[in-house]
Amino acid sequence: MRKNKILLVRVPEIETSIRKNDFRSVGIGSLTIPLGITYLSSVIRNQNHHDVQILDLYAEYYELYISDCVSDPFKLITLSKKILSNTILQYRPDVVGFSAPFLFQHNFVKELINFTKESFPLVRIYLGGYPTIVPKIVMKDIDGLDVLFIGEAEKTITRVLDIEGSDSRYANINGISYRDNNNIIINKSLNLTYDINDIPYPSFDMLPLDKYKKILGSNAFPIMTSRSCPFTCNFCSSFLYSGRGLRLRKIDNITKEMEVLHKKYNIDSLFIRDDNFIVNKEHVKQFLRNLIKYNMTVPWCDSSGFHVNSIDEEILDLCKASGCSEVIFAVESGCRRVLKDIMNKNVNLEHALKMAKYCHEIGLPIQCYFVIGNPGETQEEIKMTVDFAREMQVDSCTFSIATPFPGTKYYDLAVEKGYLIHNPDFIIGLKYMEANLETDQLSSDDLKDIQYDANMRVNFLENRLLFGDTQALERALEKYIRIFKQYNFHVIALLIQGYIYAKLGNGGESVNKFTHVKQLLKDKDIDRAYGKYIQWDTPATNYYRQWLHNGKST
Repeated sequence: MRKNKILLVRVPEIETSIRKNDFRSVGIGSLTIPLGITYLSSVIRNQNHHDVQILDLYAEYYELYISDCVSDPFKLITLSKKILSNTILQYRPDVVGFSAPFLFQHNFVKELINFTKESFPLVRIYLGGYPTIVPKIVMKDIDGLDVLFIGEAEKTITRVLDIEGSDSRYANINGISYRDNNNIIINKSLNLTYDINDIPYPSFDMLPLDKYKKILGSNAFPIMTSRSCPFTCNFCSSFLYSGRGLRLRKIDNITKEMEVLHKKYNIDSLFIRDDNFIVNKEHVKQFLRNLIKYNMTVPWCDSSGFHVNSIDEEILDLCKASGCSEVIFAVESGCRRVLKDIMNKNVNLEHALKMAKYCHEIGLPIQCYFVIGNPGETQEEIKMTVDFAREMQVDSCTFSIATPFPGTKYYDLAVEKGYLIHNPDFIIGLKYMEANLETDQLSSDDLKDIQYDANMRVNFLENRLLFGDTQALERALEKYIRIFKQYNFHVIALLIQGYIYAKLGNGGESVNKFTHVKQLLKDKDIDRAYGKYIQWDTPATNYYRQWLHNGKST
């Protein structure tokens, strides 16, 4: 059998379409080492039937991407096409597979795929990630796409490669969509890897790790300890990718991977990428005890958020002892009716407050996830969520606007009630940072304003760290420097830096930041997005306005 050469491409996690030049709707994914594409490359390499390379477009020019994503998003696409073309000419792949986990990447994906097919018509094109929820729509919208992968692809990718080009034989493979005589065929049944211990460790060595280290300032790696989530939250689409049956890796298997990460990659921070990390409490406790026992503790965080009812003091103690830098509570709403009747999510709010208090006692920072704008939710109920976030005394939180993904109960309800802003089939136009539904009580513009006001209040201008001691202020400064680096138009993050520098006694740096704020606000779009917050009655904004009044900006 002839070996195929496959080039796996990580598409930049940038939203290239911004509604009404609204800076509040810009979405930029943080640069992290990817897990999905490195699992796939490892599976292909280990089988030894085909050759594989990775082109990480996001890491290669990340700093350029984030600096130009608003001012000239098409420049990013043009640059990416050039890099992609040069790589294809050099490597000469038979297949180019694009990896894009987020729906907001669709425009970028479409541009890259159609360019590749037009420039290299003999190259076969694959795509995996976000199209899982709408395979037919994506296949219809991207003419150059040959095979689309639905859900997990580790079991599927090598089978497709082995019969590449024999379209009629695709019919026997679950978890793909393909074209047959211009007809779109969808074999939608998931092709899950039930024993995830069989998946080889990710091929991180195929990534430009030196670029990650330079940009991130650390060797930060992801790990998966389980897959799937057994819960049935009405808003969640994770089951469409990985089913509902919880699959756990063996603790010994995870521990050995941690040893590899330490010895081979000199890891100094860790991100857990499970669908739901603490569903099985004993599994989590064993994993954390092993980190401590074998002296493999590094700062770590679970990015998906803890299921609140599963948290207890022992888990939090183990988190603290094993190096957890921040625990994330997936509370979702501060309103019991919304949790029960709309979300179908079992969250004990009293327990959340109790566990938050315990985190404060042991010095463990907290972040919370919330969803607002749920179908049928009132403005007063959203206010209850914002108030609950403030009561939790979080270091930061995320207020997401409910997105009605096809296949979820939210989508069915939104279609039934007529809440969708767009036609029911218009899913690839959804944006994570915008409102995509509206009700009789709340318009989409109302929801965006409420979401961003909550974000500004809890995460920025009234953030608890700004009222703490020197150590808290230094943590806050690090946070807002990081945010402004990622969103270089975020004048509130910059203003708060100036305020913190003043409180820490660095007047010169404070003036520099405030002067930069004043310059940025001359841009009418930036002023439209952030100008009203400058007028809020908070210590940071009051200090900035007083600085302006005193004429120190001249």
